[in-house]
Amino acid sequence: MRNRSKLPLGGILVLCLCPRSFAGQTGYRIIRVGAPITTLPFPCADDAVYCEGEFDGQWIRTDAIDGKILTVDVIYSGETLHRVVIAGSPITLAQAIRLHSLQPGFADPILGMAKDRDGNTYGIVDVANDIVYHCSGTSAMSTVKTVTYLSADAPVLETAARLKLGSSGSSLLQIARTAKPYASSTSPIQSSVTDDHSAQKARNRQDAAEGVSERTDKVIGSGKMVLALIGQVSTWYEVDKSHPEAAEKSGDLRVMNLRFNTYWRELMLYADENKSLLQEQDLAIIPFDMKKEIESKMRQLNAMGFEE
Repeated sequence: MRNRSKLPLGGILVLCLCPRSFAGQTGYRIIRVGAPITTLPFPCADDAVYCEGEFDGQWIRTDAIDGKILTVDVIYSGETLHRVVIAGSPITLAQAIRLHSLQPGFADPILGMAKDRDGNTYGIVDVANDIVYHCSGTSAMSTVKTVTYLSADAPVLETAARLKLGSSGSSLLQIARTAKPYASSTSPIQSSVTDDHSAQKARNRQDAAEGVSERTDKVIGSGKMVLALIGQVSTWYEVDKSHPEAAEKSGDLRVMNLRFNTYWRELMLYADENKSLLQEQDLAIIPFDMKKEIESKMRQLNAMGFEE
């Protein structure tokens, strides 16, 4: 384990000028591991174990113990605790490292591999700053799903310190320093089932049928985009899956597939809630064939190495 002993009095000036070194904390901007959860820039109960909210254009989730922040997750793709789809602008590993590990006042990054208990690689670790990048691959153009700031005693940090990337890590950092700055989407959080009342009870059959039709239109529209992106990503994977455009299209596919699945759940919940009003012909428009086609093609793409 790394030595985190306090600096002598002569280091006080350095501590004041270097926020990363202060009290050994790491974190995203003003959100710091080890800080009281009352310092979060969004509402959080004093005794909460988990808290989440939007900050600086990103969705943030923290867990806490005894009122202190234990970890900080910056989520780019996934779901909130209430199953709201998070689908912000895709971010590459190089962009994420530039945004997170190269923050002013942070230590020079030291990169290693993040492995689970079964020895499978699930991302990259910045050992010097206690950061884990959960990503679909380990190249500079890999898409990052979540960036996690950890406490200094997290086991993955010790493991990653023994699995340093060496020259490949140096190349990755060089690319990160010149990477295009990341710009978050203006509306990263998509509507949830509960937010838009997709499972509401209709007043009569006509309203119920119109509700099914409206939700079916969303499913079909997003499904067409998913199928088109699957075709483009498949072509790139056959040619060069490490190409920048392949990474960009892969990120777009992950976002659109999440959206499609959300719309599909909304449609199914609505149809089930109103099954007493709907007749067989009202449900005939639901594109079950499209759902099966997307699932089949996604399985094929996953077999080619694509990670959702």
